[in-house]
Amino acid sequence: MSYFAGYASGSLVLPALSDKNGRKKFLGGAILVQSVAALGMLLFPKGYATAIVGCFFFIGCCSAIRVPSAMCLMYDSAPKRYHGIMNSVFFILELMTFIYQTIHFEHIHSSFYGPQFVGVIQAIIGFVLLMGFFPESPKWLYEKGRYKEAQQVFDTMAKTNGTQMTSDIAKYQTNDGDKDIKKKPKLSMREAFTNKRNIMNLCCMVSCFVGNSFCFYLLGIQMKYIRGKFYTNNMVGALSELAAFSTSGILIKFFGIKPTLVIAYMIALLGMAALIFTSTLNQFWLSIMILGCKFGISCAKSTAYLANYQVFPVTIVATAFGLCNVVARVSTIFAPFIAELKPDSIA
Repeated sequence: MSYFAGYASGSLVLPALSDKNGRKKFLGGAILVQSVAALGMLLFPKGYATAIVGCFFFIGCCSAIRVPSAMCLMYDSAPKRYHGIMNSVFFILELMTFIYQTIHFEHIHSSFYGPQFVGVIQAIIGFVLLMGFFPESPKWLYEKGRYKEAQQVFDTMAKTNGTQMTSDIAKYQTNDGDKDIKKKPKLSMREAFTNKRNIMNLCCMVSCFVGNSFCFYLLGIQMKYIRGKFYTNNMVGALSELAAFSTSGILIKFFGIKPTLVIAYMIALLGMAALIFTSTLNQFWLSIMILGCKFGISCAKSTAYLANYQVFPVTIVATAFGLCNVVARVSTIFAPFIAELKPDSIA
């Protein structure tokens, strides 16, 4: 509960600050604070419950800015044709943490200190690589009118890829060069969120995020109705997510975001509807329906993140992530209660 409270609270403020002040510094700050909080959980004795709860809260706050900033920075720094594949890789790597934790708790040790320590080490390495080698988002710099800095980032990228820039955007800032090229007007956050299309897109994306988050955690609770070893069931569920994340990138590449969302939601809807009529005694169909729903909703979840990035202007995209996550996290609080409304069937 403390983590979700921190996530919801952080989503209200921090993503908007990232849109205003830059992706890199807020992502680096979130990683650093999250590492300190995770380290604090390792060092505080078990009796310091309040301190540990506070650490969970700060980890949630940092996650609220870490994920949208990282995804925006990733997408901003790569050609659009690679976004689908990069999106799949992002979620697959995130899933690897869950798979490692499952293997650790089942075969290595029941203590959470091992995974926690590994997470801290990963965060420190990520912080060093980010701050030392990764540039600020060139797209964000361009939208903010910082053309010289954007040009430097583009030049570095071009040099790394063994090519050259075909135009010089730095001339927009120095007022040199082609006078026929007009500078792109800056779009304030207030103007962006009073635009009818952006409001409509926000309503659509909030609906997607709420459905994805609610159903994803609902299915996690319903996994307990599948008999067998707890860790084995979790691993099978993770493999279903792995297949979904891999499939989403392929579908996005060949069909686009909207058809991929339609396909994913249809699979999830059919599976969820079938669960209404599936008794917990019928273990075969129960397993098929839960894993099918998990596949569909995981595919929709990863696709919705990329859709959110592409339908909003750069100046408000992280803020849109935050607003969607606030509503989604609050709605997810009710998932455990809904899961137990009808115990003889699980829908």
